[in-house]
Amino acid sequence: MKIILLTIFCFLFINCETMQPTGKQFSPTSDIQNNKGLVYIYRPLLFTGSGVYFTVKADGESLIELTNGTYKPFFIKPGEVTFEAETIGSAKITIQVNSGEVYYLKGNVIVGPLVGKPILTQVSKEIGEKEISECKLKN
Repeated sequence: MKIILLTIFCFLFINCETMQPTGKQFSPTSDIQNNKGLVYIYRPLLFTGSGVYFTVKADGESLIELTNGTYKPFFIKPGEVTFEAETIGSAKITIQVNSGEVYYLKGNVIVGPLVGKPILTQVSKEIGEKEISECKLKN
């Protein structure tokens, strides 16, 4: 029994260590492209649901495979943009993107019985800047 528990513990420890993000630490994008809005899509580094990842799409176009503790900036044309994410469950949010504005779209996971369900939330600049500061750039 001790060997089984030790094996499970080692597997979980090794698995958690290999799921750490490896990109550059968050650094704000200095210039917003002409006639576009800047949307940071990020996912805070949390233990709960850390093994679950999902693709975030904007108006049906895949943007990023969002994993635990990562972010990526996107320059988006102004207008209503619908962001979606899906595992077994799905999430959808529409944001009115304005030229020259900065937005923070937070992705997360609610842990379910089989797999986590994605959540997408637009957060304020203050919350977004604080939470994204711990994230690493997704390549």
